[in-house]
Amino acid sequence: MALLREHLDVTDDRDLLDPDSRVRAVDRAADALQAWHERGRRGARPPGRLRPHRTRRLPWHQRLWAVPAYRVIYDPDGRARRDRRAGHW
Repeated sequence: MALLREHLDVTDDRDLLDPDSRVRAVDRAADALQAWHERGRRGARPPGRLRPHRTRRLPWHQRLWAVPAYRVIYDPDGRARRDRRAGHW
């Protein structure tokens, strides 16, 4: 909780106690800071240190090697390779 308060620059925990309101508070703070950056950093800087992370689609020539490497190397759920291939949990 302390780390989240630090990254949002808040001292009040009311919005951070419930998981749904916590996500909304993080989204609100990140969007406000992103909008400030997009406006050329004009005006008062919004509190917080978080900004949205937006991914982009890889170009086809990077996907040729990245997708197979991702499927072989990255294992998000700890299953054995044969179980992942078979679709077993």
